[in-house]
Amino acid sequence: MTSETHNTIVLTAESGYVLTQSADVELSERIVATKVALSKYSTVDDWKEITTDEGDRIIAAQNALREEN
Repeated sequence: MTSETHNTIVLTAESGYVLTQSADVELSERIVATKVALSKYSTVDDWKEITTDEGDRIIAAQNALREEN
């Protein structure tokens, strides 16, 4: 039997903000969330806070893109 211990870092956006990737990613791949659990391959620097209004615009653009396809 083997046993492993995993520590998970969970990022939570401040009130009025959401989290998204700090890197340039395709609109269809962009994540907008209030909480993000980091994988062992991800760091806090991979994420940034944006305003909820900015997040809502991204989500609206993603929905419009999906409707086109």
